Amino acid sequence: MKRQSLGLGFTLNSEGYILTNFHVIENATEIIVTLSEDKKEYKATVVGQTRSSTSPS
Repeated sequence: MKRQSLGLGFTLNSEGYILTNFHVIENATEIIVTLSEDKKEYKATVVGQTRSSTSPS
């Protein structure tokens, strides 16, 4: 079953790195980013993640 999710993040630099909350990408098999300026869609790859010690397991 395919599920969709929505989350917010912000661009860190001109290379396209984006920072968002862990729950936004948790269990994702595909990530598509849509920038508010041009509404274009971009495929994204997780390059790092940190789970807060207060996050449910």
